[in-house]
Amino acid sequence: MAANKFALLFILILYGGVGLAQQPDVESFLERQDEYSDISDLLEMLADLEKKPIDLNLATIEQLAALPWISDMLARTIIQFRQQTGGFQSIQQLSQIDGIDDELILILKNYITIFPQKIPHLLSISAKTRIGQKLKQPEGIKKGIYAPSPSHIYNRYIIQYGNNFSFGILLEKDSGEKRWDDFRCYFFKYQDRSNQKKVIVGNYRLEFGLGLIFGNPYYYSKGGSPVYSLKRHTKELIEYKIVDENASLYGIAGQLSFKSYQIFLFYSENLRNASLNLDGTVKNFHSSGYHRSASEIEKKNNLTDQLIGARINLKPTSNYSLGMTYYHNRFSRRFAPVSETQNLYPANQNLNAVVGTDFNAIFGRLTFLGEAAISRSRGYGLVSGVIMDANPIKLACLARNYTRDFFSFHGNSFSEMSGYPRNEQGIYLGLQYSILKKLKLTLYFDQFKFPWSTYLISMPSKGSELFFRLEHKPRARLAIYFQIKTSQKDQAITTIDASNRTRKVILPRRQTSARFQFDYQPLKNMSIRHRIEKNWGSYENYLGLPLTKKNKFQGISLYQDISFRLYDNLICTGRITFFETDSYESRIYQFERDVPGMFTNQMLYDAGNRWYVTLDWKLTSFLRMSCKFGSIHYYNFNSIGSGLDMVQGNTLNSLKLQIELNH
Repeated sequence: MAANKFALLFILILYGGVGLAQQPDVESFLERQDEYSDISDLLEMLADLEKKPIDLNLATIEQLAALPWISDMLARTIIQFRQQTGGFQSIQQLSQIDGIDDELILILKNYITIFPQKIPHLLSISAKTRIGQKLKQPEGIKKGIYAPSPSHIYNRYIIQYGNNFSFGILLEKDSGEKRWDDFRCYFFKYQDRSNQKKVIVGNYRLEFGLGLIFGNPYYYSKGGSPVYSLKRHTKELIEYKIVDENASLYGIAGQLSFKSYQIFLFYSENLRNASLNLDGTVKNFHSSGYHRSASEIEKKNNLTDQLIGARINLKPTSNYSLGMTYYHNRFSRRFAPVSETQNLYPANQNLNAVVGTDFNAIFGRLTFLGEAAISRSRGYGLVSGVIMDANPIKLACLARNYTRDFFSFHGNSFSEMSGYPRNEQGIYLGLQYSILKKLKLTLYFDQFKFPWSTYLISMPSKGSELFFRLEHKPRARLAIYFQIKTSQKDQAITTIDASNRTRKVILPRRQTSARFQFDYQPLKNMSIRHRIEKNWGSYENYLGLPLTKKNKFQGISLYQDISFRLYDNLICTGRITFFETDSYESRIYQFERDVPGMFTNQMLYDAGNRWYVTLDWKLTSFLRMSCKFGSIHYYNFNSIGSGLDMVQGNTLNSLKLQIELNH
């Protein structure tokens, strides 16, 4: 490792960097999520709230707590303060509430208001167009296997009539796809002002309880918010306006609300992508969403998922709720067993049903929550926990148990494995401790095991993860934090014996990452950020036999981030990152700013540098333009990527442009 080289670069950048305005955006929150997090839904919600902020004098506990910086308890405290004072006269009054400082107010100002704007027109229109492209063509396009259309194109239009009716349509194509509307979805929604009734026709999504039956596909769990991340804030029934081609339902759904209970009814008949066997049975779901080559196009819309269900949610007071959910779904094809040891789907079946119940109860500073469900295969899922929200210590504990024959294809509850919850047991502990006013400790520990084989390991396996972060804010414009994350997880590794024969064995993979970050705002319109991150890991030896990969690995990255408000309506940001890793094993992830409503989770490995620049320009009150140019350069590669996605050369540039119109 060229440690001296990175140290020298760090010193040069630290003292040579020109600073930038600290953005009251979501980046600091996103950086705390797991590297595999997908936060598309969160960004969509916040983008909508920027256009139409929450009225602080009318907001409910659920609306406030949906913001990732506000806990259930803090939301209740805000409502109580509003009732005691007769309402907010200014947003700055929030500073009188314990747990809210000036920095949090600066962030919240983007999403709340006390003077809601009146709708100037009975009819309002929101349009967003985004075009992005890598400036080198992959082998798939050069060889004619992909369509000669390298651009990624996204169009979304939403029309609202008054406060009750809305219509939206989304059209998207990926690079290499032929049709400009390869993915399309739409919705019609009626919702009365009192929120007592809601009907959605078209594409929609359901979220209930802790996500065991219907969950947010973009649920962010572990991270720098180890207590509140357990309590997801479900949106229940919402229109679908994101680009994941596998996460929506399609049909009709309705909601009726009464004084102490709600009723939901829903029906869906949706086409899904799947890989098929020669006999027509389903091998697995095809979740990439790509339809570029002939083999990918074959998998498009060849499985029908028909679903019908209902839910009743009892809520006698704001402190207690009890819900019951049931659905039955029928697939147009049977699922084939993957193998004798791996049972990802109901073998030789095309039917599934799930029924369950969930609860939430608040007693003073304690919140008890849980959900239990059973599927048609008689497999079950259980998740339950408690949160203590007190000052200066906040605690959380959550236990989970999902059997290997529990099938909930629309669920996404707390788990270590990605995808729907199954074949996992674990217990999670989280702590947040305000040691001093400007010094905070966050900590979590998660122990888990997989009692049966997983997709990558053909036998039971286990693991654990420990996270530690110390944050210090000595001044209003200065923030420093240091964090360590360490884990031990079983992995399937190939060994070579004395006869040069290979053999798969299960070995623990130990990995530790350490990060130091420094944020400073030297001027009102400028802010800077420095980060250095290092990781290292190893595999245990197996009977002294060599492995087919390195048994020790490490990586390091260093970046300088800069942001500058050129004018009141024009913001420029930039970042340069230097990285060096032994291999793919020691890869490093980092979130990047992107055009509004998007963030990029960039993976870095081998050795090289990456830089990008973004511009966000609000030309008028209804027109906004933004763009991003990014470049990554590898020192040791002659090509980037693999297979049909490979591009020649060691440098890859990309350009993205977005236009938003709100009238």
